[in-house]
Amino acid sequence: TTVPRSFAALLCLEPLARTTLAYHLISLFLVLVVWSKTSTAQEVRLRTFRKSPSITEIISLNDAGTVLGRYETVKAGLLEFKNFVLQDGHERKIPVPDGFTHAEPLRLNHVNQVVGFITRPSGAANGNQRGAVWSKSSLHILPPPPSYRDSSAHDISHDGRIVSGIAIGRDPPRVIPCIWYREKRDQWHPVKLPCPERYNPLLVTAHVVLSDDGRQAAGSVVTQKSGARISYGVYYWSQKNRLDDWSPKLVLNRAVHLADINNHGLGVGRVLEQGRRRAFVLSAKGDDKLLPLGSEYQTSYATDVNNQGQVVGFSESP
Repeated sequence: TTVPRSFAALLCLEPLARTTLAYHLISLFLVLVVWSKTSTAQEVRLRTFRKSPSITEIISLNDAGTVLGRYETVKAGLLEFKNFVLQDGHERKIPVPDGFTHAEPLRLNHVNQVVGFITRPSGAANGNQRGAVWSKSSLHILPPPPSYRDSSAHDISHDGRIVSGIAIGRDPPRVIPCIWYREKRDQWHPVKLPCPERYNPLLVTAHVVLSDDGRQAAGSVVTQKSGARISYGVYYWSQKNRLDDWSPKLVLNRAVHLADINNHGLGVGRVLEQGRRRAFVLSAKGDDKLLPLGSEYQTSYATDVNNQGQVVGFSESP
């Protein structure tokens, strides 16, 4: 099935039978892939969304079918992105608060909360970037920890009480994994997650992911520096007895771009393998495995995993 470039497409896979699943949606050079050990889709329904003069894309999807996305529109002769949440056929915008100029939503949870970050021009006295949590009727800006200037939110638990992301500092430069927890409705508290180094530049593009239940976080951080040589590893952090108490564990000595982690500690994302980006899975015990790639494709990306262990992503050909 070919999908026009100006539409965003969502695949609904149903019903599921107990055989191996690998469904491919081919659109130009792009293929959407679902990996699963136990299931196959016998019927596929394709839904298309808002038309745009250039591009529309789906960023995140929750269990209820609510969609987080964005599209380009023309304003004063220029193209600009508009973000939206589509729930039960009704669209709501993702607002940019006063004093900021741009919003970048990244994730949608079970209760239709959205996390991401907002930015303003460089040079602002209080920093130029903040993590943000949007709900239907409110926007909460996430404070960085003391001595840090900026923050970014990457993921949110299903109940909306815990957010994962990064805090960014200057003088000296710092990028650290961070979580925020909410005790009262409007109060978010930052917690720095323990890791070997304070400057972890890969986290700017490789996210700190959070399980749906909010009890596990994961990210790729610097484990060792020797001159210009930097070693990376994947850390899992587990919540202990309190929301501000997290235990670190090194599970893999490798640079990884994580995209998601489920409640069982199964992480997914991409790694660089022989010069090519490849989709992979990683267990909490440190067992990692590349996902299958068809001979006609050059690269692959795993973008999400559910609590049944089904993984979705896409592959590209030249």
